[in-house]
Amino acid sequence: MMPRFLIKRTITAFFVFIGATFFTFGMMMFAPGDPTLEVAIARYGDEGPVDDATIEWIREKEGLDKPFLYQYVDWVKHVLVLDFGHSLVEEEPVFDLICTRFAKTLVLAIAAVFIALLISVPLGLLAGVKQGSWIDSTGVTVAVLGVSMPNYWLGLLLIIIFSVNLKWLPSFGYGGWQHIILPAITLGT
Repeated sequence: MMPRFLIKRTITAFFVFIGATFFTFGMMMFAPGDPTLEVAIARYGDEGPVDDATIEWIREKEGLDKPFLYQYVDWVKHVLVLDFGHSLVEEEPVFDLICTRFAKTLVLAIAAVFIALLISVPLGLLAGVKQGSWIDSTGVTVAVLGVSMPNYWLGLLLIIIFSVNLKWLPSFGYGGWQHIILPAITLGT
């Protein structure tokens, strides 16, 4: 029974992976604008107007002149072996760019989980012990607000309160523990 379940889940996961990556890749491919033109301007725009030959050369070099399905299959083959290609803008391997930012992302994720546990566990325990009291009602209200409030809205609200009005915390950048507080609270709720 268990092997059958695992096989079924593996097949489902495979199709979800294909569907999600196909959709995401398609959204990027058919987004308005021409990424080749943007790259050409970023790389060669200082030398004057970018000509069509340069744009076509970049398209061929990056494989963007191939049909959509060919590009998608080629991209999936590379992603499966952790070859994410290279950034057209920064002209570095994407994997290296991910690795340089991974430590900061990990710190933020750990801080967000810590804040989520710091708020939810005591609040849940108190609400469970004091069922039907104002503590229980407040805990439920805080939990519902935390779950239902969009992160982008909460983040802006926290920036307005703690960065703009009170000037206690920075609103951007990365330097010390102060820079982690607002994003961690936003992600942890």
